[in-house]
Amino acid sequence: MHQIKGYIVFLLLPFLLLNCKKDKTAKTSYKTENVVVIVVDGPRYSETWGAPNQELIPHMKNDMAPEGVVFTNFRNNGPTYTTAGHTAILTGFYQDLNNGGEEMPERPNYLQYWLKDNEADSTKAWFIASKDKIEPLANCKDSLWADQYIPRTDCGKTGLGSGYRADSLTVDHVLDSMERYHPNLVFINFRQPDVLGHTAVWEDYIAAIEQVDRHY
Repeated sequence: MHQIKGYIVFLLLPFLLLNCKKDKTAKTSYKTENVVVIVVDGPRYSETWGAPNQELIPHMKNDMAPEGVVFTNFRNNGPTYTTAGHTAILTGFYQDLNNGGEEMPERPNYLQYWLKDNEADSTKAWFIASKDKIEPLANCKDSLWADQYIPRTDCGKTGLGSGYRADSLTVDHVLDSMERYHPNLVFINFRQPDVLGHTAVWEDYIAAIEQVDRHY
């Protein structure tokens, strides 16, 4: 997303485990004020960073990578179903959840931690996804965190149960939310490579990777 200025962007393709500690330590002052985490759901390493010339992801390779670090030596601690994989990214813990959006994670996510720690309004942290079924991951079951410090959500067509929406529409929603609310923290999910990968039509899967790369 070359349109996003003033933000540090983390691109997770497909899944990266983050470590979120529950025990609070001494607060550290950071220079970074704005962070965007983008999850591209579905593409394999062999068609992206593992390809000889990364020809399907030229924007990620030529525009994003030189501005940051490409780290590929990581592993997921279990099957990368959508809800389980995203839960690992959001909470730092792998949990085998119902993959239809019917369960919340046991632990709070890093957006909740940030909102509480900064005593910020919910509009300053956004959870935006092409897949409606991951909307419950913005909340959790932990008794000290449930229904508290929840980021604003914009998932699927109109929320959980409404169905998936096109990634191009998700891009529009992201840019609109950032323009209107100027959030400090944004989590984004793109779905197209995963959805078309499941069709087993190779050409459509490849086109989806190229398409989501153009969004950047």
